Amino acid sequence: LGWSLPPHLPQAIADAKARFTATIASTELSVMLSEAFTSTNLKANKLSPDGMMQMAFQLAHVRMHGHSASTYESASTAAFKHGRTETIRSATPESAIFAAAFCDSSTSAAERAARMRA
Repeated sequence: LGWSLPPHLPQAIADAKARFTATIASTELSVMLSEAFTSTNLKANKLSPDGMMQMAFQLAHVRMHGHSASTYESASTAAFKHGRTETIRSATPESAIFAAAFCDSSTSAAERAARMRA
């Protein structure tokens, strides 16, 4: 398969590759295993495991960058008539209040628990 590229495109591709490589090089990943944050424990406390993961992502972003991240998660409604993929947006006023409560060391455990259930 032969390609005929405009003269400026090879350099644009090389520049994009360099930016991508720099982004990957600047990305850090840490994994934390915890028996307290399991699906079983969350469900036993009447908390949604998926919802808590979304809030964990929001909290991590606020702690790292000082503001909420604009995010969405796809949700399938295929089980319903004419179902399709919908969007769940986890960056809400409630998630911002949740993150602020967990970032403020003076917030009580009871208030944090209330923010998790809001």
